[in-house]
Amino acid sequence: MIGYEFGARAPGDGHTLLVVFPSFIIQPAVKQGLQFDPLRDFKAVGQTISLPMAFAVNPSVPVKSLQELVDLARAKPGEIAYGTPGAGTTHHVIGEMFRLAAKIDIVHAPFQGEIAAITAAVGGHIPMVFVNASAVAPFVKSGKMRALAVTTPERAEVLPRVPTMREVGYPEIEATNWSGLVVPAATPPSAISRLNAELVRALRDPEIQEKLNTYGMSPAPGTPEQFDALLRFESARFAKVVREAGIKAE
Repeated sequence: MIGYEFGARAPGDGHTLLVVFPSFIIQPAVKQGLQFDPLRDFKAVGQTISLPMAFAVNPSVPVKSLQELVDLARAKPGEIAYGTPGAGTTHHVIGEMFRLAAKIDIVHAPFQGEIAAITAAVGGHIPMVFVNASAVAPFVKSGKMRALAVTTPERAEVLPRVPTMREVGYPEIEATNWSGLVVPAATPPSAISRLNAELVRALRDPEIQEKLNTYGMSPAPGTPEQFDALLRFESARFAKVVREAGIKAE
């Protein structure tokens, strides 16, 4: 939040770029009194990467599909916790979106980062996590976790055998974790155009693409208008879930 507020006050000279994540458009819905408006105080430069997310359970949980998890949750309301990298993250919001869509009573368990959440799930301290697919994939491959679904429209390269949310009957839960660049709203269009051109050039560089792929990230080059549309769509979508689920800042 400190970074976002600093960026909102920075001069629009084309020399200050802000790296943003879904929290950029989620936090205004969960916290009052923030000193920035993501859609008013900034202009989009472009998306950088996208990441699939995944629901995964400890192998001791007696389910092998997402529908079996839903059935178990309905049989044991309030007993299944899902770990995430923290409150107000995209994982938290999508987890609550799933809870509402499936009409189940599962409990959010926020951690200080996804590694802490996965460690707790691998150790059997919590039954389930919703984290980036790339983070949980090594544990799935070693048999220490069981992945039930990924959130991207297509199957994730790091978990190719795991079905998508659309395949398992929840198309409304499709989502990616993402990152992108924005600039202060006063930045001239010519500067934004130049920055976007350089960003797209970098994201299409084979060496950069290979480096991103090693971390399970997909480069997502596009126009400022496309990233602006994503920010606005996600802002409205996530704010609706925040209201319906009663998500509060912690």
